[in-house]
Amino acid sequence: MLGGNSFITVWNRVGAKHVRREVPVKCRFTHRSIRNTSGVGDTMTANIAGTIICRIPYCKNYLPPEVWLGTDDTGREGFFTVRTDDYIALGVHKYEIGNDRDAGNITVPELRRKLSSQIMQVKAVRYSLQTALGKHIRAEGV
Repeated sequence: MLGGNSFITVWNRVGAKHVRREVPVKCRFTHRSIRNTSGVGDTMTANIAGTIICRIPYCKNYLPPEVWLGTDDTGREGFFTVRTDDYIALGVHKYEIGNDRDAGNITVPELRRKLSSQIMQVKAVRYSLQTALGKHIRAEGV
């Protein structure tokens, strides 16, 4: 399900591990396709690429990346941030990313297979302070 307003789950990358955070505000999760054609006559090719955009309204639980990273695990409890290479999924998920199968963890490829079109790896983040959509964080990824 893409589109609509829903809660999201963010897996923040901290060194070699991922920290899961549930974002307590309704976010907009949309899909955008980019089409490109090139060539002439019989040698034309077409490419289609998809990106996912997540708009997260500013809320009291958000910390800028430099503040979030400078805080210890206890201080991060209840807060989230968004940076490139983090993962964002539509909905609330309890999956923990890691290699320790005994602890019930799953790997990133397994997580991406389970959530398919409902998850993205963040490739760009923009902080929109003055827009018609209100103050929000715009994360774009694949």
